[in-house]
Amino acid sequence: MERLQKRGQHRGAVRRQVAGETSWKRSGSTTTVPSWAVVATGDKAAGTDIVRTMAQRAGANVVEIEGSHLIMVSQPEAVTDVILEAARAGATQ
Repeated sequence: MERLQKRGQHRGAVRRQVAGETSWKRSGSTTTVPSWAVVATGDKAAGTDIVRTMAQRAGANVVEIEGSHLIMVSQPEAVTDVILEAARAGATQ
């Protein structure tokens, strides 16, 4: 931060960077990036609806599993199954 201030920039300059266009919406792009998302149906920390909406927006294969925010701890077998499914799908592309 000290170097930024020496150049006449203020502390908030680093935090104000704007993200570029998302890879799945890039114009002229012929590549799709397959993705999977596990949505915990009882997630009160991030919110099930919010996580589901973000996953759908990304075009992910959404898998809903009953459980709380740390679904990988409470339902490790179910999360592992989703990871293996994604790996198998990726291997065939």
